[in-house]
Amino acid sequence: KDAPKPTAPNQLWVRDITYLPTRQGTVYLSLVTDAFSRRIVGHHVHASLHTTGCLAALERAVRGAGRAARGGVHHSDRGSQYASDAYQAALKKAKLRCSMTDGYDCYQNALAERVNGILKDEFLLVLPDDLAQARLLVDQAVHLYNEERPHLALNYLTPNQVHQQGKSPAGKSERGLCLVAASEWQASYFFLATGAAFLAAGAAFLAAGAAFLAAPALGAATGASAVFFMF
Repeated sequence: KDAPKPTAPNQLWVRDITYLPTRQGTVYLSLVTDAFSRRIVGHHVHASLHTTGCLAALERAVRGAGRAARGGVHHSDRGSQYASDAYQAALKKAKLRCSMTDGYDCYQNALAERVNGILKDEFLLVLPDDLAQARLLVDQAVHLYNEERPHLALNYLTPNQVHQQGKSPAGKSERGLCLVAASEWQASYFFLATGAAFLAAGAAFLAAGAAFLAAPALGAATGASAVFFMF
């Protein structure tokens, strides 16, 4: 927890497991996230909390990074999966240094917890039927998260953009909801389009009000009666 912040991709990976409900029961999502770029570099959806599911996510991350991952730090909580002989052997084989929280304090693995929340609260909004469908939905969610979602902490760049640039975007600490948009101009377009829609709606209400007020006078002048339907 006292280690310096990463200054480039693949210097520090953070790990966590979260549950996903399906119509056939609970499945589990293992994530490996790069702490510098916030890019999800490895993921796997598995049916149980056995170590094999966590290993699959780690292996995916190691394959993707290649030699660049060697010497990096792997940080996790003290879950039995990460402390197992099989997992520790995999870390050693990949030349990753093991780091764990002091206990079960979630604040010592806050970034991993944050990424869990983003995926579940912003992307995984449909209840999957089973494990196979959950894997498909997670693949899509991870792609959107990495490619499309800008972060305030990344100066409104996406994780993939920062990971590929390999340099700090000098962003800010992220707070609250972040728009799911590919870039700043898309976010600006969203606000402009929303404002225009509100203005158009206001103009329509004003026109309807003017017509309502003018109708009695028109009816008196012509001797006709008016019937209004309010929708």
